[in-house]
Amino acid sequence: MWSVGTLATTLLGAGLAFYIAPRENLLWAAGVGLIVFVVTSRYLLAPALDNHSGEEDTKSSMPWFGKAAWPLWILGTGATGTFIAEGAASDWAALLLRNEMGVEIGYYASAFATFALAMILSRFLGTKS
Repeated sequence: MWSVGTLATTLLGAGLAFYIAPRENLLWAAGVGLIVFVVTSRYLLAPALDNHSGEEDTKSSMPWFGKAAWPLWILGTGATGTFIAEGAASDWAALLLRNEMGVEIGYYASAFATFALAMILSRFLGTKS
């Protein structure tokens, strides 16, 4: 569902880019985010009810190195590779479209929207269990 939200906000931001400047867009996003935070934070569980004192000392039950840690290191390395690909798509795709391809404002987000759509399709169609 994360990718669906990413795609929706990408398309919304791209649509707004045709009508308002980036400064106003960011100010509205910050204002709406603040309002949502204030309203939803009132429904969080009270600290006295969450059964965490915050003072207990926790220790990892798995060592950082050794034979048992290899699968964790492999998964972490793979996750880092996917984060690099997603970061490159979100950070550099708009610059490529603007600087190298001469695409108009508002369409810059189409590269990341395409990437997000591909992520949605791969996540929903890739798990046929």
